[in-house]
Amino acid sequence: MIKCAQCGSDNAPWHLYCSRCKSKLNLGQITRESFNSGNHAGLLREILQYVLFVIIVCFMLALWPAQSGMVKASGTELGIARDKLAKLQKGVATSPIEFSEKEVNILFNYLLQGVRRQPDDKSAQVSIYTGRVIINQKTLTIYLNYHIGPWIIGPVTIGPFQLTYKVTGRPEKGPDGLNFIARSGAIGHLPLPWLGRNLGITRLRQVFSPFKNARLFLSELEIIEMKEGSITVFGAKN
Repeated sequence: MIKCAQCGSDNAPWHLYCSRCKSKLNLGQITRESFNSGNHAGLLREILQYVLFVIIVCFMLALWPAQSGMVKASGTELGIARDKLAKLQKGVATSPIEFSEKEVNILFNYLLQGVRRQPDDKSAQVSIYTGRVIINQKTLTIYLNYHIGPWIIGPVTIGPFQLTYKVTGRPEKGPDGLNFIARSGAIGHLPLPWLGRNLGITRLRQVFSPFKNARLFLSELEIIEMKEGSITVFGAKN
């Protein structure tokens, strides 16, 4: 123990200041015997409290959905976006086609209608309900918004909860076509550069897995230009 020179109170050896009068303690009083006789249970309890607090904060940040925003579109806007897409799919486009960020989101959410409200993991009760793409000059940021739960345990119902996967990366051409290379990721508002990236890209693959034609088509595209709010592409077959 360390005796305070001001008030005479005994303090545990890991304290820098007196627990009673807050005066700075003389740490020269610490010996191996006094440290070993200290209240290690109290120190362990404090450490566990801090660890539990960090875990709770991380859990709350993960379950606090990121506000990716909803993209609303009229029937006319959907028709225009689908016409542009059809020209690329049919190979009749004679020049690169520019898609605005809104058009990309219209088409993305149109694709999601095929899997929306359909659990992709029935045991875990996970289902996607919307997505959002943000186009920057060098990267794409993709949000996937999911419902998880509910779970019924006897008379208690837990959930459902909203969960957002965020993944940022860039489409890059490789030997097997165009691929999305993830750089970072997050779950809700909790940045998890490595884990979030892998979870986000796994979810993104699950979205496209039922649509073989869509995956083949996207891999054949050639990106001409990416800029803030739009992307210009050309069909590789043209």
